[in-house]
Amino acid sequence: MNHLRPVLSSAIAACVLVLAGCSGKADRLTDAELSKLLHTDGQPDYRVDASAVDCLRAWSGDASLQQGLPAAYQGDQKDECRRTVQGWLDDPARNPQQLLFTDLAKPKPTRRAMDLLAALPALPNAQPDATAATPPPAPAPAAAAPANTFTPVGETVEQRFNSSAEEMDYLCQQARQIIERAGLANADLTRRVNECVQSAGELRAQMSAETANQSGWGQSALARAAQLQVRSAQLLVSDAQRAADAKR
Repeated sequence: MNHLRPVLSSAIAACVLVLAGCSGKADRLTDAELSKLLHTDGQPDYRVDASAVDCLRAWSGDASLQQGLPAAYQGDQKDECRRTVQGWLDDPARNPQQLLFTDLAKPKPTRRAMDLLAALPALPNAQPDATAATPPPAPAPAAAAPANTFTPVGETVEQRFNSSAEEMDYLCQQARQIIERAGLANADLTRRVNECVQSAGELRAQMSAETANQSGWGQSALARAAQLQVRSAQLLVSDAQRAADAKR
């Protein structure tokens, strides 16, 4: 395996540069922070927006959370709500943690958002607002690439590697779904999705070999390389969403 050491060493060096500015994941948010991310402009920070919670449910990939969703979230509304919530997250005052939509649209933070919504007190009596029924226009996609917010979970090197590999799988499939739903005929994005899936498989094969050889150094290097590949997958999802937005 000596021929892999220069490659793995380069991967480690790149990881250190990229991951130095990473922040925590959505699971680490307090209730107040999560509510602030998902509240409607003009409402108190603690009032989680029901449509934003439905959007997370639609994208969570968890069938139990998707039960009872309005039919609109199986069509164009699913992509539209994602653009709206991501637009909120692009506001650094609202989202100093620089979380992505994909960080929130996971089963655990989605369930927390549902619990926060269910616990909200009723609004005081007020005159109906004729403009309240009209959702604000979706903000323009941000020009800057999103920050890498992923931190692998696990006590052992192998557990952290598996955490990164599973995140890669999730993001690869998210990008593929965006491309398919938007009907994008984009050869570059399709190629990148295929490479994303292939990279995850190759990293797993290399980790199996290093584990069989009981190479702790090689396992650690691959765990860091997998975490770096998550960054590429995050950028792929962001680019796919921008291409889908531009087509509309």
